[in-house]
Amino acid sequence: MLTTSAPALGFAAAHMRTTRAMAAQAQEDLTALAAKGERYEKVDGGYTKAQVDVSVDDSTVDGSNATLQLTEHTRLYLPFTQQEVEDGAPEYEELSLPHTVKFTKAGDGSWLLAADKADTEGGPTPTTQVSDVDAEPETTDGGATADEDEGSKGEGSSITPPSESDTDTGAGAVKPAATAAYSYHKMIAYADKFWDHHNSA
Repeated sequence: MLTTSAPALGFAAAHMRTTRAMAAQAQEDLTALAAKGERYEKVDGGYTKAQVDVSVDDSTVDGSNATLQLTEHTRLYLPFTQQEVEDGAPEYEELSLPHTVKFTKAGDGSWLLAADKADTEGGPTPTTQVSDVDAEPETTDGGATADEDEGSKGEGSSITPPSESDTDTGAGAVKPAATAAYSYHKMIAYADKFWDHHNSA
């Protein structure tokens, strides 16, 4: 639903077998994701296609109810040419997200989706999920969506440069804090290692 070639809403909804209660939620989520994809397209061209793989980490069945622990592995491809990718532009955005998915057995023996909760661990909303802002957009200007209330703006800071006496190293002077050297190669190696699972250490 996030891509520039998203299926029609009715077509997508028809391919989901859900409980009656979940059907309304799924319809809202699909609508919000389609709108989110349209906003991405207006900003920077959007996502051209998506590749989604799901791995089952655990499953339990209790009578007519089943619970699956899944991990969603998603690649959202960006609208860059092969040459732009070779020149350093990212080919895709990638995420890995755990889900707890619940099913209920229907009278005909088929399993119906009853709930899907993504475990975002309190972080920002992943691209493939719907946030409160996505579900209930609120506009404050010419159609832009208000992400949050920024509050009132205080008086601006002074732009007067400090005098020479202010920059002396004498009493009362502000001394620079200790600096730290960053190893960007180690940052990248860490991100590559732990991008799809928690570092238990």
